[in-house]
Amino acid sequence: MDFGQRLNNIFNVLGCSNAEIARLSIIDSSIISRFRTGSRTPRANSTQFLKLCEGLAAFSEKKGLWEQLKGECGLTDTGSKADEISQYLLPTVKNKASGSDNSFSDKLNALMKMTDITNIRLSKALQIDNSLISRFRNGFRTPHKNSSTINELCDFFYKRALSCGYEARLASLLDVPVSKVLKGDEDFLSYFADWLTDSIDGKTINLIDNLLEKAAGKIKTDKIFDFPADNYEKGALKDTASEYKGIEGFKRAFNRFFGTALDNKQPGNIKLYTNVNIEKMIENEAYTDRLRELIRQAALKGSQITYFNDTDMSTEELCANIESWLPLYMTGQVSSYYGRGPVEGRFLNVLLTAPGSSALELSIVKGTEEEGRLKYYTKEEDISYCEGQLQALFQQARPMVQVFDNRSHDKYYYRLGEAADRLGETHKILLSLSIAT
Repeated sequence: MDFGQRLNNIFNVLGCSNAEIARLSIIDSSIISRFRTGSRTPRANSTQFLKLCEGLAAFSEKKGLWEQLKGECGLTDTGSKADEISQYLLPTVKNKASGSDNSFSDKLNALMKMTDITNIRLSKALQIDNSLISRFRNGFRTPHKNSSTINELCDFFYKRALSCGYEARLASLLDVPVSKVLKGDEDFLSYFADWLTDSIDGKTINLIDNLLEKAAGKIKTDKIFDFPADNYEKGALKDTASEYKGIEGFKRAFNRFFGTALDNKQPGNIKLYTNVNIEKMIENEAYTDRLRELIRQAALKGSQITYFNDTDMSTEELCANIESWLPLYMTGQVSSYYGRGPVEGRFLNVLLTAPGSSALELSIVKGTEEEGRLKYYTKEEDISYCEGQLQALFQQARPMVQVFDNRSHDKYYYRLGEAADRLGETHKILLSLSIAT
């Protein structure tokens, strides 16, 4: 069997849909569709393939179908479930999650083996979830290069090496003199962190290159909107509640907000701030698809949509987010921003405004989504207050994607001047055929 047939075999055993696995894998369902039809075969060390394997493994475990999958596909428990699935799908290739002997995951595994540390002990020492350690070790997740996680890992393994008498082993692994390990000054710890993360920059460049390659052949601005306008729930406009409770209440409030914005004859600038992954919170594929449709309709009617995503996304998740919204970005109707610093706190927040229409405000403690209450404002003074709060937030953010058109050529040429002073390649995406065609 080829790759596509093997993948379909797994889907048949699990009885899952492309959309279900896409949500767990954090990749686009259209990519999975191309994998299943055989029109595309991934590389064994590609991010999308590794995420797919992880999603399939998670689904089999969630539904209690791992034993059945093992029997049908001849899998074993030798490695992790995701590794076993990847070996089944691409059996001619010896997969490594990182694709490199010098990746972050390889180095972390080497450190854990050298100091005889298990996932559970490391997760307790760093006070992070055990599953996250597993994702680090499998290469499915990589911490940000300058994050506190990297510093905490280096500090932990350094102290562990000293307490167990492994100074020589650590020196050999890092290729430095033992005296440098024993000295243990700030320079050594900085070197340790650089050694642990020296492959992250290269991985990021590859991810961005892949995104640009896909974007260059994918953007078709004339086929973004393939649904009728005004296709929204007008019954939601009759709702007059000022407060909405729980997940079902949140959904009603979002329906009402976008219905009101779409019903407004004067399109405005809809602004949204969130540090919540709304799709994961709601966990309803049909509704999140509906929400996307409402946002697209607002853009189609002429509204500018400004979105500040303050969730802690990895580079892979950031690229996936950009790819899923790329056609809308290219219309110039949607602007997306991200925060400059680490995301911390115990609260989930959403702030959404449409001037002259309405505003939503959510602030709840994490884990209380079912009991949380969302405020709905219709008074001008309340909407203006929320607008001011959003304005202050956007001043602390950076654009995720910048789109230039004939109305912003001056900013475009200024940006070109900035890019010329930076190292690296510049990619240009044409929205039409080149003049040489």
